[in-house]
Amino acid sequence: VYGLDPDVIPSLMNLTDGAYPKGDTGALVGASLAERFNLTLGSKLKIGSEDEGYLTVHVTGIIEQRGMSFDLNTDSSVILPDKAYAGFYGGEEHYDQVNVVLKNVDDASATSTSITDSLNAKKTQVRVSDASRMLTSITSTIGTLTTFVMAIAAISLLVAAVSIFNVMMMSVTERIREIGIMRSLGTQRSEILKMFVYESAVLGFAGSLIGAIASFGIGYLVVVSLLSSAGHFFEPGSLVYLPAAMLVGTVICIISGLYPAWRASNLDPIEALRAE
Repeated sequence: VYGLDPDVIPSLMNLTDGAYPKGDTGALVGASLAERFNLTLGSKLKIGSEDEGYLTVHVTGIIEQRGMSFDLNTDSSVILPDKAYAGFYGGEEHYDQVNVVLKNVDDASATSTSITDSLNAKKTQVRVSDASRMLTSITSTIGTLTTFVMAIAAISLLVAAVSIFNVMMMSVTERIREIGIMRSLGTQRSEILKMFVYESAVLGFAGSLIGAIASFGIGYLVVVSLLSSAGHFFEPGSLVYLPAAMLVGTVICIISGLYPAWRASNLDPIEALRAE
């Protein structure tokens, strides 16, 4: 539950429905909270506890979904006018948090330093958090994780390539006599080459398809188990990466099968027929 100055609420958040509160009995609710408790415009909401008592307000607006934020977690919050908040919780009307919105994000570091020097020169100390620094730290961490995951993916592709190579080489070895018979019947080397390349492509496509489905399903289940909902983290546009990943996997398998296919197409028919 947050208490905010009604005059600044419109500049901090947008509404998907309803209007900003004008009286002391109105409140805004976050989109996630409204969905969870089935709150709509005009719904009555009791805030508080048995020890503190309850404050009954009515919902005047639904806050637009904004996801995770460094300042206010509005998706799961109730926003009250500051006077109503102070009147219910008692004590003096004061603010325990101030958000500074800058027109130019490049000024964030200098502004943070200036505020810290100005306010902490007195006996009362305040903590100033620079969202841009947090974002830089998070971006750096995500970059490190991305590099780590890419390294694992590269190793996985290498292992897959070696596996396909071994499978195709074994296939050529086991089918030497078959290849010899086909060549003696007039099958061209190019046709033998294409046959094994197609087999590599089929293996690659099948493996990539199974891997894409499994990775999407497992990833979705992990997000749901950790966050109870994956709706806010699922981007339909991300599905375009699945065909791209499948294409890369298939191409890797085709490349891995080129040498076995070339070797099969260049077998001597007579020597192949003599093989046991």
